Amino acid sequence: MIYQVKGFTCITCAVGLDTLLSKQKGILSSKSTYPEGKVTVKFEESAITEKAIEGFIAEMGSVLPAARRLDEVGRSIERQWKGN
Repeated sequence: MIYQVKGFTCITCAVGLDTLLSKQKGILSSKSTYPEGKVTVKFEESAITEKAIEGFIAEMGSVLPAARRLDEVGRSIERQWKGN
């Protein structure tokens, strides 16, 4: 799963999000990029939901514009995220 996020002001923001995400149950890996604002998350679907991942990213201070998720070929898939 690749998310487009806003709110990274430096590389430390990206690394910090990766560190905190990787500690969550069901997260296999997280790789965030600055300044692009892309967060690639691999996870066990049986242990954590996409909505929970999106909520966690938002709680950490990053903004998911209308829960913008990018698919593997870079096309954007928009869906409404409830909980803003």
